[in-house]
Amino acid sequence: MIDAAGSDEFEALDGRETDRWTGELNGARYHVEVPENWNGILVMYAHGYRTGDPPELTVTNPQIREYLIDNNFAWAASSYSANYYDVRSGIEDTNALALAFNDIAAENGREDLPAPARKYIMGVSMGGHIAGAAIEQETRQSANHVVEYDGAAPFCGVMGDTELFNYFLAYNLAAMEIAGVGADFPVDPADAEEVNGQIREALWDDFDEDPGNVNADGQLLKEVLMNLSGGERPGYEQGFGEWQEVLQQYLPADGTVNGILNSNVLDTSDIIYRDASGDPVSFNDTILVVTPDPGANRQR
Repeated sequence: MIDAAGSDEFEALDGRETDRWTGELNGARYHVEVPENWNGILVMYAHGYRTGDPPELTVTNPQIREYLIDNNFAWAASSYSANYYDVRSGIEDTNALALAFNDIAAENGREDLPAPARKYIMGVSMGGHIAGAAIEQETRQSANHVVEYDGAAPFCGVMGDTELFNYFLAYNLAAMEIAGVGADFPVDPADAEEVNGQIREALWDDFDEDPGNVNADGQLLKEVLMNLSGGERPGYEQGFGEWQEVLQQYLPADGTVNGILNSNVLDTSDIIYRDASGDPVSFNDTILVVTPDPGANRQR
């Protein structure tokens, strides 16, 4: 069961007087902050991907909170009513909070507060995806809570939608193929630790000691990943080892994105695996190809 409990207070920034309200709306926590000299603009903030065991719903204040208050913007942020990569919940709960802004103000003694003259939405990572999707025509036509935003600002937004998860799958299929452990989809979660152990033993000198130090066989995986993630670039060599555990945790993914969908949405049919020179590698002809189930990510 998701815990919607959270702090009923959040502290003021040093030297700044604001109205700050928190509570619960439709199963989601929220924070709302209005400066003394509000300029009439409301900024909705969408947080990024979140999980937990058990999953607790928590609110994240915007990283630019100080800037917003110093420049007289009001802002509001929702925890969403669900964790994991649930963009629909992020949109619905953020929009519902935007629409409830004046009701929340009135409940807290600010009946005099006018309706926002303009509304913007911003977000980071998955929140960037939410910010972008919130202004799409599909959302405006089909959402339960519709807000006509005046602008959106995705920061480091996951704007490729399902392509991110296709990338996670392609990496793990390539790792299994190169390691010779037998590619399968989906990998049974009960077998994931063993399969990852076999991959690490086959492609790294000592994964636990240095996940950036692959052996001769692992060099091909390193080259393939470079091209899957954008090609040759500064910093790839230094960052390679930092992301291996994150990428490998998606080995048992079944394509439902943590159960958000009912069936597999993943698709590697258009992916070409390439080496450091950019040439297709030989296993393109033999590697397992995954295609999505019809209607898995249909328009709602």
